[in-house]
Amino acid sequence: MRIRRRGRTGGVVIPWERHGAIVEALRSGWIKKLLVGAAGVAAIGWVFRHDDTRARIRETRAAITEVERAAARFRADHERCPRGLRELTQPPGGGVPYMRKIPRDGWGRAFDLVCPGRRSADVVDVRSRGPDGTWFGMDEID
Repeated sequence: MRIRRRGRTGGVVIPWERHGAIVEALRSGWIKKLLVGAAGVAAIGWVFRHDDTRARIRETRAAITEVERAAARFRADHERCPRGLRELTQPPGGGVPYMRKIPRDGWGRAFDLVCPGRRSADVVDVRSRGPDGTWFGMDEID
């Protein structure tokens, strides 16, 4: 005599289709191990991303200092503000350039040069858009 089962007949039974499969999976421990492993990978990724961002910020601040010094030398020689970053690499009258090339921030974007500066007329403001790449964000670097 053959016993017939109710419900599904034949085919593949997927573990999460069984009644109580989630509770059983939690008891077995493989989901816990999977979640712990995923959290570990996410933490390592966050650490590397954080370190990369900090290195790019340091690189950007160094480039800003370089542009500010070049602009100060330009103002001392020409008694006016530079009209842009290009004027620091190609000064008027074909003089000696104040910088070899126009620097970029840590994310490869151009700087914003404001002369005279917003805080003081004696200095030049040099700004970077920061990690998010937009103006008026919370992470601009100046």
